[in-house]
Amino acid sequence: MAAIGAIDDFYDLYVQVQKIYEEHKESCSGTMKHLWPDKLDEVCRKDVRKACEPLMNQYLHVFADGYDKIFANAYGFATFSFYNIKGISRADQPGKLVCREISFAEFLIEFQFAVSRVIHSWKTKTQPKYEFDRLYKEINDRVLAYISSNTIVAVLQDEDSTPVTNAILYIYQNLTSTNCYINKHPISETRFIASNTTETERIALPVHYCSKCDKHFIGEITLKLFEKKYGTFLVEKRKLTDADNAFSAFNEESRLFQLGYNVSDNRTDAERQRLLVTLLEKNMMTYFDMVRCIENNIRLHPNRPTAIAKWKRDLKHIGDYVLTTKGQH
Repeated sequence: MAAIGAIDDFYDLYVQVQKIYEEHKESCSGTMKHLWPDKLDEVCRKDVRKACEPLMNQYLHVFADGYDKIFANAYGFATFSFYNIKGISRADQPGKLVCREISFAEFLIEFQFAVSRVIHSWKTKTQPKYEFDRLYKEINDRVLAYISSNTIVAVLQDEDSTPVTNAILYIYQNLTSTNCYINKHPISETRFIASNTTETERIALPVHYCSKCDKHFIGEITLKLFEKKYGTFLVEKRKLTDADNAFSAFNEESRLFQLGYNVSDNRTDAERQRLLVTLLEKNMMTYFDMVRCIENNIRLHPNRPTAIAKWKRDLKHIGDYVLTTKGQH
């Protein structure tokens, strides 16, 4: 969804549905506060349908064609649930059930399933034997095809006439050591177009840009990740070291952790990366600060290979995200 510019809309809807459930739980009194999840789903579904319908229509073209408007009807949302329930096997608690709210990724699946049920109910009016599984696969294939055709990729296509960026690319071992950061210059994320060693490809790099200094720069770790995938970039580079820099990034790193980012817990790559993207989208951290903090951790903790692998995957993910959402200076 990030690739087609829809992530904000759908994540806001996810939060809105979460609030609907919280408000209904608060409005219940006494024993009603302990409703089983399926009962709470029933209580909330009407409000959930009302919340989902605008987005269903806004992105109807992604799911199907031939329809001018779609309604979030009761049939479509009859199976919608905001909870995931599973049994766990413990000797001291046989048959115990664990209930949790669904993740954002699981919410997207529920949303698509509801849309598919609505469209299937319409389709069977003219084609009674049209199987739901067939329709669901067709919709899923259509969504994937739409995302693929509307995604901005790192390797520019021949028809893309965006020229190579005519500027020096500064490379920092430690982004904290940049004068632009120390002097609080305006720093934004952007694309830096460069040729690589294949001589035929142009690659878009996610870099930082200081408008006051008119300077493009990138962390050394991030650059190495992209060069490992795409080859050496044919661009004028100036590598700067931070050997004499005494600045400590501890406070900023702590802020990122305070906002929930951590590679030491059991969260998946998708969950960590969703958090990082959300922090960027909500302007709670800039791309520069986020990359600076993560690269500092990689540099300062060379004896943590598992954590370093996670940090590098996260750097690559947010770099790819920047490429799909930002233009070129």
